[in-house]
Amino acid sequence: MSFSWSFSKLQASETCAYRYQQVDLLKNYRDEDRTNLDWGSAVHTAFTKALLLEQPLPAEMAPWQHWVDELKALPGQIIVEAQWALDKDFNKCNWKSPMAWYRGKADATRVDGPVADGTDWKTGRVKEDETQLLLMAQLVFAHFPEVVRCRQRFVWLQHDCVTERVYSRRDMAKEWLGILHRVRTLEDMTTRNEFPPKPNKLCLNWCPVSSCAYWHKSFK
Repeated sequence: MSFSWSFSKLQASETCAYRYQQVDLLKNYRDEDRTNLDWGSAVHTAFTKALLLEQPLPAEMAPWQHWVDELKALPGQIIVEAQWALDKDFNKCNWKSPMAWYRGKADATRVDGPVADGTDWKTGRVKEDETQLLLMAQLVFAHFPEVVRCRQRFVWLQHDCVTERVYSRRDMAKEWLGILHRVRTLEDMTTRNEFPPKPNKLCLNWCPVSSCAYWHKSFK
């Protein structure tokens, strides 16, 4: 099977490659506390129904209804929960294709002629890593050749704020310079089947991989 990746795989492997192998690839362990994951899934389902089926958000999410209303008021076509993939030449391909090199899911994307806006609903704390924004912009450019300008944003629901960046099609090549070496590192680990552990502050309470020498140990 050819190498493929996603933003979540890249992020997990950089946090700790051994945990990534044991949890994400081999499925030898499962996160015991799924509270945040289950809540995030419920939020995404509710937003999908609100955008596609005109259903209001549940009472516990009602303060976020204005995000739905703002998105629906904008012109253009809205695509919800899209599953998009790229081959190694950055051309679009089917999600299940053996040629798929990168896969990404887009929560909500509005396309209006030469411009597009992408929104990713976030339920956790604010993080400033914009890698995922760039990757989603690349997917939009590949799947909509008429788009020349793309705004991608994280909507941090708990904090009622936004992180956003605007991308131009003509500038995407240089934008990728900071990512490709990270992807090559993951590909090299995958090819060699070598996933070294990376001790960090999350080892103490966060990791379920009891076979690791650093499991439940404290690191700064």
